[in-house]
Amino acid sequence: MNSSSPVAIAVRPVNDGDSDQASLDLATVIGQGLGVVDSHHVVDSDLAAEVLEYHDSEERSDPRMATVEEALAKAKELYFQFRYVDSWAAVERALAPLKDLDRTISGPLFVDAYLTRALIAKARGERDEVRTSFRQALLINPKLELSSQDYPPSVIAMFEEERGLLAKRPAGSIAVSTSPAAAKVYLNGILQGETPIELARLPQGSYRLLIRANRYQPVERTIRVEGGRRVELKPRLKWASKKKGGQEMADEDRAALVRQGLHIADTLKVDKVILVDVDAVDRGRVSARMIDRKFGVGLKPIVVDGILEPEGRAGRLAKMTLALAQQIGASVEVSPEKLIDPPGVSDPALLGQRKRPPHRDPIFWSAIGVLLAGAIGGGLAAAMSGGGGGPGNIRVQFR
Repeated sequence: MNSSSPVAIAVRPVNDGDSDQASLDLATVIGQGLGVVDSHHVVDSDLAAEVLEYHDSEERSDPRMATVEEALAKAKELYFQFRYVDSWAAVERALAPLKDLDRTISGPLFVDAYLTRALIAKARGERDEVRTSFRQALLINPKLELSSQDYPPSVIAMFEEERGLLAKRPAGSIAVSTSPAAAKVYLNGILQGETPIELARLPQGSYRLLIRANRYQPVERTIRVEGGRRVELKPRLKWASKKKGGQEMADEDRAALVRQGLHIADTLKVDKVILVDVDAVDRGRVSARMIDRKFGVGLKPIVVDGILEPEGRAGRLAKMTLALAQQIGASVEVSPEKLIDPPGVSDPALLGQRKRPPHRDPIFWSAIGVLLAGAIGGGLAAAMSGGGGGPGNIRVQFR
């Protein structure tokens, strides 16, 4: 391990509808534990969530969106150059193809384009166009707010005036609950929150609704909202993949997790991602799977049972964190057949690596000493000395 260049790590929960909050809490604690080692740089969990949410909201499924983004970027550039006529023409070019795109995907881009159009219209002194642009943005995202840090008071005043006029229109609501709960709900492609959720005071009209939960099939609906009426949706989410052999994951499921981890690694520009999944149905079993961005592989998960049981929890967590720290320092090139899971899923770069005999890295082991001494309130040190419920209560497995 190169001490001059810390390994960048992101520890993220697996949101599969089973103990998602516990997965998030545990991922945060594991990240804090690994972060005390100087040779590790763990990305802040809140920052990682914000970055991933931003990029996920901009996923493109239609190549025309690239054209829209280019035209919109040009419109903003021209606006800052005070070339308002050219800027107006560019934003109109951006909006033209948007009208034919699926708002489930392009909603955030719609809002961005209309807000940009409003600013250009104000600079041109066209107040009616400002109001029209704000109205269109609010019809896509009725919960839209303008920050006083980003917009001048005169713009916010016009925006709030249009919001007030829109509030006088007939409005209804959409209530969404899912089984399992905690699925993300997107209205016109814009994240509104997690189920169960009620989207109130929606102006009468049609909306595109998307319900998404990791490893479940997405649910898409076009909902017509009528004034004074409440639409209720209670979909039972369908599992997108099945397990084989009891608790053993099918290869395609494991490969899907690797792809998810690589997507996170590429988005956050980190070296490794650790996906943490708490399974309450299976007596609090925890699986932590590490994804190596360099070689495009997933490593065999570290599994701990009984993490939800208070007695001995600190010890179990300490041993899991220690095992993950050791796995971070493991060399994939030396024994890929022993470390990679599922087999056959890797980047071709791994094939060009020559095997070298394993060696002990004194920097790594001294780092582990620091980890044992200070992480998680001394939990790691307690685990190694027999504390935290005793080693007999801890089972760490490489699967």
